[in-house]
Amino acid sequence: MIDLSTLVPCAFTALMAFAGSWFAFSNRLTRVETKIDGLSERVEKHNGVVERTYKLESDVATMWRRHDELKDEVHESKAN
Repeated sequence: MIDLSTLVPCAFTALMAFAGSWFAFSNRLTRVETKIDGLSERVEKHNGVVERTYKLESDVATMWRRHDELKDEVHESKAN
């Protein structure tokens, strides 16, 4: 039969080990969540830059097309 004088210290040690592990896990989880939040913000910022870059590239392509049209009109005007 198990003696109560050996069971109490074992139970106390197990409880302290569980509490320490839980605290370490909780602390680590909080840090990971903080890092994930920071990365999410950076991804959103990056996505905004990509969208703006796409829009600018589209606008520049339109501008060059219009430039070429105006250039052709100028050459036609000089020819007449």
